[in-house]
Amino acid sequence: MLRAKFLQVKIFESVSEANSWLLENPDTEIIDIKVSGGDGDYVIGIIYRKEA
Repeated sequence: MLRAKFLQVKIFESVSEANSWLLENPDTEIIDIKVSGGDGDYVIGIIYRKEA
């Protein structure tokens, strides 16, 4: 069961920023990734489990 107090959300304005963060945090447990936008204008939300 997921507990909200252990979840974090990172918001990025470009795919390259999101990819860089993912590469820098390879051991982070990703819960979900949401993408909105198109034509190079993106907002990416990465929901992940925060280390306790």
